[in-house]
Amino acid sequence: MKHSRVSRIVNILTTLQSGEKYSPADLEQVLGVSRRTVLET
Repeated sequence: MKHSRVSRIVNILTTLQSGEKYSPADLEQVLGVSRRTVLET
């Protein structure tokens, strides 16, 4: 199932607001998105 752009952005923001520190590579794995998605948001 494809996630909408809004859904991905909300997921990224929620993850970042958790207080943990993530590198772009970590975010790729945690969120299941590409590096491009991480760097464009």
